[in-house]
Amino acid sequence: MSPSRRHEYGLVFFPNLGGKITVPVEEWIATGPPGPRKGVTPMYGVHLTSGEKVPVSHILPLRFRNSRRSRRLIRWGLLKPPSWHTAF
Repeated sequence: MSPSRRHEYGLVFFPNLGGKITVPVEEWIATGPPGPRKGVTPMYGVHLTSGEKVPVSHILPLRFRNSRRSRRLIRWGLLKPPSWHTAF
């Protein structure tokens, strides 16, 4: 997805069993997962106006996904870590 359209989308994740949180993609890219649980991974993307679900891979580059795969590739030096990344 074009970086110019990222502001139209949010990332949805579940920090606990009690609910979900939606964070704008640009905010996630700049600061990473909000709150104390830095190990959370976005489950899917959502268009902020229409509510349409989209795969995370369509709106978020791999190095920002905070997934096991992205963290492993960062640890191995194959991806540049985001500024907010900390070792797990």
